[in-house]
Amino acid sequence: SSLIILAGCKKDSPISSQTISLLQNKWTLQSETLVFPTNSSLDRRYEGVSTDYYLFEKNDTLTINQAGSANLPWLPLLLNFKYRLLDNSTLVYEPYSSMKINIKTLTSQTLILTNEITATITNTNGTVDTYNGLRTDSLKR
Repeated sequence: SSLIILAGCKKDSPISSQTISLLQNKWTLQSETLVFPTNSSLDRRYEGVSTDYYLFEKNDTLTINQAGSANLPWLPLLLNFKYRLLDNSTLVYEPYSSMKINIKTLTSQTLILTNEITATITNTNGTVDTYNGLRTDSLKR
């Protein structure tokens, strides 16, 4: 007699080379929006200018260069992160790996990234309200 043991394990979905090659480019930021469904007074939109970009490099470095942002339209930013793909539709920026960035669209021309955001407002009476929202970055090549 023989004994056959079948064991299953959850395998991480492999990250396709197509996802990597499409992502690893310089992308021009078209817009950044912050939307809070339960408090639209917090909604913000930033229209990208020609010098705004996200550069995903082959060494897993991401450079974000913007003349402003939805929260602070007058404040330029230049940020460098390490990025890591978790699967073909999710990435994280180190060291903020608890914040998942969703790749909603990735083609040779378009990259749309979304992530959940939270706004905390302290009212004049001292109470604090928290609102959940969605940030969307729309980029093109």
